[in-house]
Amino acid sequence: MEFMRDLFACNVEANEKRGVGIKRFYWGLAPQYSTACFWIERIEGKPTEFGVAACLEQIGRLNRQALRAAVQVEISAFRNRRLAGADTYFVSDFSGESFPIEEAEVDHVTPFNEIIGQFFGIHGVDIENHMLTRAIDARSDPVWRDEALIAAFREYHRPFPLRLVHRRENQSDIKRMSKRENP
Repeated sequence: MEFMRDLFACNVEANEKRGVGIKRFYWGLAPQYSTACFWIERIEGKPTEFGVAACLEQIGRLNRQALRAAVQVEISAFRNRRLAGADTYFVSDFSGESFPIEEAEVDHVTPFNEIIGQFFGIHGVDIENHMLTRAIDARSDPVWRDEALIAAFREYHRPFPLRLVHRRENQSDIKRMSKRENP
């Protein structure tokens, strides 16, 4: 119990989720997913879940993960269009090589972190210290504090080109090449 209290104390939304106090911690299913997560039974109010990531990672990293979720529909649609008609292999937009479809990933030509930095810089929002999402009991998908801002981000993101690449290219080759070009 002591470990869970210490872990939860690091949660970026601990004050909101704690309420007037915690009766106990437990492990249970998340309502909108078939996965389990940690839950808090509060002294007053209904139970709420909390993620370990929100305890161990900083606000900026959590924001970037949520922003990826915000554009996931567009990324999935691109992947589906790009793979339409492909049988078992696809051709990488990065290398021109053929790879098995199950190893395909979508990559932003302009790095996603740059897109985020440009947009939020224009809007004067420090995503390293300002949480873009808010805690909602029994929800683990992002709930935005400012829907209009996120809608504007989706619009800003839309014209940036995407490409279909192999998993290895996305995880290492592209990053290595980018470091050589921008030391």
